Amino acid sequence: MPDPSAHPPQAPLAPAAAAAQPLYRQFAEVYSQAIISGSLRAGTRLPSVRELCQRHGISLTTALQVLRHLESLGWAEARERVGYFARVPVRVALLPAAREPEVLEPLAPDPHSFAGINERISVFLEKARRAGPGVLDLGSAMPAPSLFDATALNRLAVRLLRERPDILVYGPSAPTTDPEFQQAMARHAMGFGVHLAPAEIGATHGNSEAVNLALDAVAEPGDVIAVESPTFFGILQAIEVKGLRALEIPCS
Repeated sequence: MPDPSAHPPQAPLAPAAAAAQPLYRQFAEVYSQAIISGSLRAGTRLPSVRELCQRHGISLTTALQVLRHLESLGWAEARERVGYFARVPVRVALLPAAREPEVLEPLAPDPHSFAGINERISVFLEKARRAGPGVLDLGSAMPAPSLFDATALNRLAVRLLRERPDILVYGPSAPTTDPEFQQAMARHAMGFGVHLAPAEIGATHGNSEAVNLALDAVAEPGDVIAVESPTFFGILQAIEVKGLRALEIPCS
């Protein structure tokens, strides 16, 4: 029997895509994209005809067409009396000619337009700290410890460290994100019609690290970043530290 966790769930198909091509091609595209992204590894057994029918609510004829179409494109390999297995077709791709990237001089931030948000927030947080326990802090989403099952979490942590003693090891040989977690998240994303390669998924230490990494990836000093207002003050701090400008967009 194939491993159900290795197969992508039924992915929603856009109406435009449904009108543009036959149904079997749509589902073949779902599975070929899963193989391309790495969510389905080469050699993984694909669902049988009956499993495709049950999973996607399609006829036996359509399900068989899905597998045969994948085979004709090189994304599936038929093994007699065993079933179909995912594979990567051997193709020769022509790489586009390399272009020299255009180097743009970053704009120097205008000191007159900066609000000094870090200093203001530090002063405000210090005043809130001195106000005592009678003040309700709405600046951070910090749930009460009593809402968590500390005993169960401790038990899981001990078991994980026993089974994976290298889980806390940092270094060049240790991946930044667990590969099994990346595979699971890539399969989960397919349920929402999102195709991601496992290598494109990374876990961060909270949303602040994620925001900083995103800003590093797309922005340079002097760039303008649109933010909703009001917004989380940590985003404004990250924008200021990186020499960026915040454009506040009022939201109700």
